[in-house]
Amino acid sequence: MEQEFNFKINKKRLVLILGVFTLFFGVASYRFHINKGIYDMLMSVNDEILGSTFVAFLLSMIFLYLKTEEDKQQIKILETVSIDKELSISRETTQSWNFSGGAGSETRGVTLPVLSEMAKKKSIITIKIQIIDPTDISACKNYCEYRAKRHGQADWTPRKLQLKLYSTILSCMYWAKNSPLHIDIYLKNTFSTFRYDISDDRIIITKEDPNSHAFLVEKNNPFFHSIVEEFHRTSENSRKLNFDKIENSITALFVEGSAINPDLLQNIFLSLGIIEEFTFHECQEIVLHAKPNFKKSKVRV
Repeated sequence: MEQEFNFKINKKRLVLILGVFTLFFGVASYRFHINKGIYDMLMSVNDEILGSTFVAFLLSMIFLYLKTEEDKQQIKILETVSIDKELSISRETTQSWNFSGGAGSETRGVTLPVLSEMAKKKSIITIKIQIIDPTDISACKNYCEYRAKRHGQADWTPRKLQLKLYSTILSCMYWAKNSPLHIDIYLKNTFSTFRYDISDDRIIITKEDPNSHAFLVEKNNPFFHSIVEEFHRTSENSRKLNFDKIENSITALFVEGSAINPDLLQNIFLSLGIIEEFTFHECQEIVLHAKPNFKKSKVRV
């Protein structure tokens, strides 16, 4: 179910407006033809009333059109049960996708696989993703402290967040190598409480709490362009990863039943300028969460 900040069309008010216009033009027609014969007057009045009704109908259509255009400029509130449906609608026809959020769990688990399939059937889809920089310990710590304070999620440690971020990066590398998607990923040292999924003509704004409402902003809303501009400004001030040196060996990590090699994973990240050491268990977790269709995230991060 969707709610809107603006009022709904009042049917009684619309009927009243139609009635007033019809009465006005009817009375005007009657006075204009008052000196004619009874038969001619009645025929003229009938014709004029029909014409007046048409005019009133035309005016009401103009009113409804303007009201519809006004509705499109409102920010819609989405119930939680509608969010997935609206995200799916956004993905259907877009040629680009921009995401800004925390760790991008839903982006790697749902959006990238879906857009990859779509890109096989039409032209290349360009994707830009902004997530927290996993090498920025301060930013990771601040984010985890926020989740612990705001949502009581004390199990969100900086290391747990880092592993999720590395999964998202690895997932982006996989799809950049194995699909028609053109993916750019940006690492930022700040975070927002909102998540932005931006398609060609719609923006879905969510929070990491799956029980929170979301917001839908359409393209003809001035706020749409402000968000897009802010997204690009943030990208310019973030660290962009270079995927030009992605090796074929990355695909081997995603083969079912393949052995996890910590050295291989570390070298893959090293090619991006990220120096990191992983335990065997951490490697398993990173690759598992990065795999296509691992699971749909229940918590938006």
